[in-house]
Amino acid sequence: ADRDFAAMMVPHHQGAIDMAEAELRFGHDPVLRRLAQGIIVEQQQEIAVMRQALATLPPAAPSPAATRDHSHPTTNGVH
Repeated sequence: ADRDFAAMMVPHHQGAIDMAEAELRFGHDPVLRRLAQGIIVEQQQEIAVMRQALATLPPAAPSPAATRDHSHPTTNGVH
């Protein structure tokens, strides 16, 4: 669960950064621009934490379905 959480949150946070950068490029509202700046800083810091966790967490164990051998037919001839 830890690895999945970190791995899936990195692109989620990157999406927030991308949207915040678009706000800074094209937006005019000063409140939203300040919010966007804060989002960029915070999300970059959180991405760094998650990448560090991914580097130190043990590899994910394969799911039981992924470890089944589907290359041999069962006794009834169905794969």
